[in-house]
Amino acid sequence: MDIEKGVNKQETSEWKSCCLIIDKNATIFFSQLSIAMITIIFCIVQLSLSNTCERDSLYSGILTLVIGVYIPTPRLK
Repeated sequence: MDIEKGVNKQETSEWKSCCLIIDKNATIFFSQLSIAMITIIFCIVQLSLSNTCERDSLYSGILTLVIGVYIPTPRLK
């Protein structure tokens, strides 16, 4: 029974296509990371080109949101 569970777990952690087999967790991680990096770079460029406070507050809010998602929450040990 344990061997079958290991095989099923391995099968569910991979996505299969007609041409390739990719790891599900790695694909999700790198997709999220690339979208976050694109958003961060876009906000930094817009903040450097901005002349008004209204636009600054919009892009600084988005930037802090994306960075805040990746910073772990503080914990007392």
